[in-house]
Amino acid sequence: AKAHNPAGAAKWLNRMAVVRLDPDVISWSSLLSGYAGASDDNTDAGQKAKEKLVEAFSQMTAARVQPDAYSMGALERGLGQDRAAELALQILGEDEARAAAQRRTLRERHRPRRPWL
Repeated sequence: AKAHNPAGAAKWLNRMAVVRLDPDVISWSSLLSGYAGASDDNTDAGQKAKEKLVEAFSQMTAARVQPDAYSMGALERGLGQDRAAELALQILGEDEARAAAQRRTLRERHRPRRPWL
């Protein structure tokens, strides 16, 4: 998914289901990150990736997997901060959306600074 190959990440999630493993937040975040990276442009493919990002986030929360800072970050990268917050509020409800946003903020605040990047 890091190479913007969400199809590959989706295959892994499907394979996990075949062997009866429940994807965790790391698995879902990888998929979300792939879709977010593929949604960078305003082409039809970019719009399709945004739709898949929303769909995957909905599936993740329906599977009762709590979004973490990385999954929320992928949602923000793919949809923009306002749309991501709106979607989180719609799907998670006010309390959970606020908690997810706080986790994202804490992650950003405690991220080590890497001046070479």
